[in-house]
Amino acid sequence: PEGSLKQNAVLQVGKCHARTGRMPEALQQYDEVFAIGSRLLTGGADESEYYSAADAERLRACAERTIETGEPYEIVVSVRRAGEPSVDVVAIGAPIRDASGRVTKVQGTVQDITARRQAEAALRTSEARYRRLFESAKDGILILEADSGRIVDANPALSELLGCSPADLVDRPIWDVAPCKGIAA
Repeated sequence: PEGSLKQNAVLQVGKCHARTGRMPEALQQYDEVFAIGSRLLTGGADESEYYSAADAERLRACAERTIETGEPYEIVVSVRRAGEPSVDVVAIGAPIRDASGRVTKVQGTVQDITARRQAEAALRTSEARYRRLFESAKDGILILEADSGRIVDANPALSELLGCSPADLVDRPIWDVAPCKGIAA
């Protein structure tokens, strides 16, 4: 029935297979990676052990929207693992339709993106550190586009030395800046 599909959309496929006593290979792999699948899918655990209430609600809403509209979803959630740090995953779901075109199931994939998110955070930290150094340096610094010699960025110290704002320097060829004027490329 459609009501029960909506109610259990996030876990419907696993529960169906759990009733037969068989766990498909994909669910076994999910269980190996996240150490949660079989307990959750066989009713031995509650989804709140693995997702925050907010993440579980967001997943449920995405699945319900897919059932109602037939549109796929992509969402990032955090999955808790017993005795281990949580992992960030991207869950992608798409509708499966019957012969009449009605959505009957939601199938999907889950990918651990923890390392990617950690790398993105480290990059943001590094960029912020660079920006602070660049902006506070007492020496004039500019960054050039190698191929064209155009100024990509200039720090306040260089602007002060040249008597103009950084915005006046950006996107100009280095050869047009006062100290370099007339130097052949």
